[in-house]
Amino acid sequence: MANDHDKTKETQPTPLALMQLQRAEIARLIDVLQMEVDRLAERLEADPGNWALTGNVSIIRHDLIGVVAFASSMDRADVVRFLSEEA
Repeated sequence: MANDHDKTKETQPTPLALMQLQRAEIARLIDVLQMEVDRLAERLEADPGNWALTGNVSIIRHDLIGVVAFASSMDRADVVRFLSEEA
């Protein structure tokens, strides 16, 4: 006979299920980020001398370089070098 503790124990997701959920969330976050960057660009077009908006985008870029460096096991400098290469 199962005890009460077994009945209330929640099922933990598998690593694969958790990864799939997190990938979907990351995709949504990237979409939102693109919308916000587009909105900053629109605001800057309306106020082209606003260095604060450019600074906001610089912070986003800086943080994304860190995320890509972490995800790819690259050094930040390598990511920056990659960005400077012609497509």
